[in-house]
Amino acid sequence: MILKILGAITATKIISNFVSFIREAFLRERLNTDGWVLVTGCTGGIGLEFVKEFRKRNIKVFMLGRNCEEISKNLGGKGLCEYMNIDFNNINQESVRKSLETLIKSRKWSYIVNNVSYRCGSLSLKTLKWSEILQCINVGTFPMVYLTKLALSLPNK
Repeated sequence: MILKILGAITATKIISNFVSFIREAFLRERLNTDGWVLVTGCTGGIGLEFVKEFRKRNIKVFMLGRNCEEISKNLGGKGLCEYMNIDFNNINQESVRKSLETLIKSRKWSYIVNNVSYRCGSLSLKTLKWSEILQCINVGTFPMVYLTKLALSLPNK
């Protein structure tokens, strides 16, 4: 039990230090605020901290995640902080891909922050199932590659 508590404290400190580093390294400069910022994996952890930092700077944020509704309400509401609930575990569904295409074409984007991840079921690589490996790769890679592809296909404005 003590090890779990120490692990949670350590993880929290690592996330806090990482967010502070990102804030100092990237967010202290004047950001392009003409468009929206798209943040994936924003229902907790680093992704949520990115959303909070962008909102502090009055930058419009669009969140992609499993449960974004409550987060959106607390960070500025419609017009400033919008969302689409999406589960990247189901990315092979045509409807999910079409929704992403429609979203990317619907706004002017300044930045894309890909933070989506999938916690593999087993903590030991020795016992990791093939399906868990594929899901880790699919969820961790597909959104970044696909959203970047869609964004690059937009005409420059």
